[in-house]
Amino acid sequence: MAQRAIREFDAKRLLGIAGRRVLVGSGAALQPMAGRLVVKSDELVGKRGKQGLVKIGNWEEIEEYLRKYRGKEVEISGVKDVLEYFLIEPYVEHEQEWFVVIRTVKEGDEILWSQKGGIEVEREKVESILVPIGEEYEGSWDFLRDLYEKFVRLDFTSLEINPLAKIDNKFVPLDVKARLDDTARFWHLKDWGEIEFPSVWGRKQLLEEKLIQELDEKSGASLKLTVLNPRGRIWLLVAGGAGSVVYADTVADLGQAKELANYGEYSGNPSTEEMYQYTKAVLGVMLREGSNTAGKKLLVGGAVANFTDVAKTFKGMIQALNEVSGELKEQGIEILVRRGGPNYEEGLAMMEQFGHESGVKTRVFGPETPMTKIVELCLR
Repeated sequence: MAQRAIREFDAKRLLGIAGRRVLVGSGAALQPMAGRLVVKSDELVGKRGKQGLVKIGNWEEIEEYLRKYRGKEVEISGVKDVLEYFLIEPYVEHEQEWFVVIRTVKEGDEILWSQKGGIEVEREKVESILVPIGEEYEGSWDFLRDLYEKFVRLDFTSLEINPLAKIDNKFVPLDVKARLDDTARFWHLKDWGEIEFPSVWGRKQLLEEKLIQELDEKSGASLKLTVLNPRGRIWLLVAGGAGSVVYADTVADLGQAKELANYGEYSGNPSTEEMYQYTKAVLGVMLREGSNTAGKKLLVGGAVANFTDVAKTFKGMIQALNEVSGELKEQGIEILVRRGGPNYEEGLAMMEQFGHESGVKTRVFGPETPMTKIVELCLR
C-alpha cells in the first residue's frame, strides 16, 4: 500500500460534500461567484490558517487575494515553492467546530474525534476507538458511520476533517486533508476519476519521475523512482524494496548520504520493455543532471530474486545502457552489478558482455557477495 496525499478539492469531491466549489490553477480564468466566500491554497501544506493562506470575503476580496498570491513564491516552514492551486467555495457560518480523523493502522482503522476542533484543536480532549481489520464501525453517530463507510469503500488511508462544523444537528466538513491507497487506482477508475497526486511542498517532479509513476500505475509490477540529489555520485538501479533499503541505508551508514542521488526499486517481475523504460529514465536524469559530477557509480541488481527473471530484466537494462554507452564512458561512470535468483547466471554474463563490448567499466558479482560489500567497493 502506498499512501498518497490528494488535494482538498478532490477529497471533498470523493466524499460527496455538497456545495459549489472550484479549483483554480495558476493560469485558469476566474469566474465570479456570489455571496460570502472562502479561498485557500490547495497545496500539500498544513496550518494554512496560521500561514495566512486562507481568506474570507466577497468576490472582489477573493480576487485581490488571488492577485497577491497566485503564481507567487512563498516560504512555508523554511521551504520555498510557488502557490499554484486554490480552492474557492461558499463560506459556511458556524459556531461549533468539531474534529474527526480516520486513519489506517496496523491493527485496523483508528477513529478519533473531539468536540473542540479548529486551529487550536484540544488534542487532550480527543476520544478514539479502533475498528479491527474485517469488522465494521457500529457506533450510533450517523455522520461518522457514513464517513467511515466511504473511507473503506474508496480506499482512503487517512482522513482528517478539522474543523467539522455542527449546524442545527447537521455536520458540515469545512477543511479536509486526505490520503488514498494509490495501489487501488484500477479499482476506482470511475469513483476517483482523474485524480491527481500532487508533489509535496517544495519539490517538483522531474519528467522522468512522472513517466515512471505513470508506468507504475499501468503495470502489474512495481516501478518507483525518486530523485534525491541529482548531482550525487551514487545512483541506484535496484530490485526489490528490501534491496533498495539495504543499499540506501549502507550508503548513509558509511557517511555518504549526501551522495545518494536517487531512491527507487523495481520488483514484481517487470517485462523487458518496462525495464528498458525504467532504466532509460534513471540514466536520463543521471547523465543530464549530474553531467559535471565526477566519480559517479551506478549500482545495479539487488537481493536474490524469488520469481523475477533476472536475465529478462537485465535484457531491458542493457538495451537502455547500450543507447547511452558513449555518454557513460565520456562521464567516466562505473557500473557495479550484484544479483541472484532465476536465470541470474545468464543475466550476469549478459552484463559482463555489455561491459566488454561497450568499454563501460562494469564489475559483476553474484549472490555470494553481500550487498553491503558492493556499497563499500562503490565508495572506495
